[in-house]
Amino acid sequence: MSPSRPPPLCSRACVAVVFVLATIYFLTALRGTRRERQNERARFALVHIPKTGGQAFRLLARHACDNAIAVEAKAHSTVESHVLARGQEPILILREPLERLASAFYFWKHGSELRSMRQLRGPQATVLMQDLQRTPMSFRDFLVGYVNSTSPWHGRVHAIINMPRHLSGWAWSAHFRSQMEWIDLESPRSSFVCYSDRHYSARLGCLMRELNLNCNLSSLRTVNRHLGGGASSHEKLQQLPHALQRAVLLKLHADYKSSNAIAAHVRLSALADAVTERVMLMAR
Repeated sequence: MSPSRPPPLCSRACVAVVFVLATIYFLTALRGTRRERQNERARFALVHIPKTGGQAFRLLARHACDNAIAVEAKAHSTVESHVLARGQEPILILREPLERLASAFYFWKHGSELRSMRQLRGPQATVLMQDLQRTPMSFRDFLVGYVNSTSPWHGRVHAIINMPRHLSGWAWSAHFRSQMEWIDLESPRSSFVCYSDRHYSARLGCLMRELNLNCNLSSLRTVNRHLGGGASSHEKLQQLPHALQRAVLLKLHADYKSSNAIAAHVRLSALADAVTERVMLMAR
């Protein structure tokens, strides 16, 4: 009686799966290498400041700008001086500070529309965030805790705005830090887009024309929005009491001062108009 043959280590189906996975890995690595070469040849590079519309601009730069703008692989990891050190010209997007703070809060509270972003929140982060969210917090409650250290909301707000990334997932401390942390030189070689909620695409168009960049702005889409829906950040800010707005503006004074100085040198800047409105409100 002949000995039975041992079962094959891998069936044809197994070989096919391994081949497909190897092909995907190879194509992904090839795509990454090609993107790196394109980034090295690009004259401009995006400095992605959190909650300033950077995800939309990243997609535009990658797919609709003739590879003229380099995009960092990891968002928020590059500052102005890093780009200048590589011999490229930085592009930085500045958002009206109070609108940006509102966007960061609703993004933290409701999460992202992107599944890839929602998957960043692991079990430990989920448990921690559920504890923070157990008592419903409105944006007004958040602002009260943000400006008033004696408020019962202060401890929770402090935890939110100082949350490390590995604990929070999609929204962490970087979303609440000053935009100026990414602008460390204010070089004359840097280009700035300064905007409030209602003027994003228009200000991008102005910059593209000024830099003579051939970008298809019709492909610009709003991405990575929070899932809360409802009114825009601008509309929600208008609903706040003037006294609370004034206290928050004083808290954000350094960000407004630096943003206003930059916006003063940017033609057709919506941020300059928005900052003027806020400063007038502070004077009341």
